[in-house]
Amino acid sequence: MGHRRFKKRLSAYLDGELTEGACQEMEAHLERCPTCQWELVEMRYIDEMVYGMERLTPSPYFLTRLKARLAEGREPRYGFLPLTWCKRLVAPVAVGVVLFVSVIAGGYMGMIRYQGASTEVADEQVFTDFSAPSAGEVYFDLVEEVASAQK
Repeated sequence: MGHRRFKKRLSAYLDGELTEGACQEMEAHLERCPTCQWELVEMRYIDEMVYGMERLTPSPYFLTRLKARLAEGREPRYGFLPLTWCKRLVAPVAVGVVLFVSVIAGGYMGMIRYQGASTEVADEQVFTDFSAPSAGEVYFDLVEEVASAQK
């Protein structure tokens, strides 16, 4: 039997609930396991403290009042679905609807705005006045700047 199983049975051993064979196995394990010995000592100490405490007797109407208070605190369930389930469903559905509507509206607004624009005219206007240096020219300019900075 593994150590964990012995640990789980310590309380039953202390209460005398184990069979004779299981009790002998537990005692053999306790002889060689200081961890379980210590836990058994702690359990015995707790038992002594609990059994040594003064027992309280509740008032005669304690159970009746407790049941009444518990009944007051319950929320009645109406219909087929509990109210909490509906609350959990409404928020994600609402977020999904808002996202869907905003995507559709954005696409529609973009279509209206750029409906009459011609891409050919826009391309010609952007690139006719812009003369960019080639990549080679940019590279050589950078090399010259670095060389002059090192001097």
